Amino acid sequence: KFKDKNAVLMESHGIAVGGRNLKEAFYLLETIQSYSKTYLYGKILGKMKTLSKKDIEDIRKTKQGNF
Repeated sequence: KFKDKNAVLMESHGIAVGGRNLKEAFYLLETIQSYSKTYLYGKILGKMKTLSKKDIEDIRKTKQGNF
């Protein structure tokens, strides 16, 4: 890990990820790439609405099974 993060974006180099194993690192990389594409397409299309911190926390809780 990179201090308290699992990934870092390095200017002119790309993404470096870390995980407990190769499968976790691969999943993290795929997730970041997917989110990045969604963000880029949103910027290109315009009128992008970002989530609030509360919305993001609710999604994290749901992902962890805390409904």
